[in-house]
Order: sequence, then structure tokens, then C-alpha cells
Amino acid sequence: MPERGRSSDEAEGNWQEVRSDWDQHIKRIRERIDAKTAAHDAEVAERDAEWAEADALDAIDFASSAVA
Repeated sequence: MPERGRSSDEAEGNWQEVRSDWDQHIKRIRERIDAKTAAHDAEVAERDAEWAEADALDAIDFASSAVA
């Protein structure tokens, strides 16, 4: 009977290790997704800023033409 208890404890320990490994794997995947999302968001923000700058320059040119 004691062997059965030890086997059960080992199985429980193995299961906890598997769960811990899986949780760590999920954590790393989420970190990678967050990093990719942040990089994408930065690229979009940069592109939007470039468009805003171009629009502002066009507005200045238009205003200058209207004044002249």
C-alpha cells in the first residue's frame, strides 16, 4: 500500500510540473504577442505621424497660395 501512495504523489508532482511548464510556455507566448503588438502599434503611430506632417505641410502650402 505505501507504494501506491508514493506513486500517487509522484504522479501529482509530475502533473504539477507539467502545469507549471505549460503556464511558463503560455507566459512566454503572451510576452511575445505583447512585444509584436507594441512594435506594430509603434509602426502605425509613426505612419500616422508622417501622414499628419504631410497634411500639415499641404495646409501651409494651400494657405500660402491663398494669401498670395
